[in-house]
Amino acid sequence: TLPFTARLNSSMGPGRTVFIKGEVNKTAKGFNVNLVSGKSKDIALHLNPRLNIKAFVRNSFLHEAWGEEERNITCFPFSPGMYFEMIIYCDAR
Repeated sequence: TLPFTARLNSSMGPGRTVFIKGEVNKTAKGFNVNLVSGKSKDIALHLNPRLNIKAFVRNSFLHEAWGEEERNITCFPFSPGMYFEMIIYCDAR
């Protein structure tokens, strides 16, 4: 069911990887994946594929403010009805 919510077994840190697999709804205009920091309102990582404009927006919401959006991508990898996999790797930076 949507929205889907789950907790990681342990906290993110350098060297940790999260795999997200799903299928884009056939009528979707977009969706988002948010990695929320603990019980706070901070979103450490916001991934927002916008199918209607073929943009893959990445951002963070920290201390009640959005950061600068990242949109650069060479190929838009999402489409309605398509299966996808996201691999999120946390490095030391």
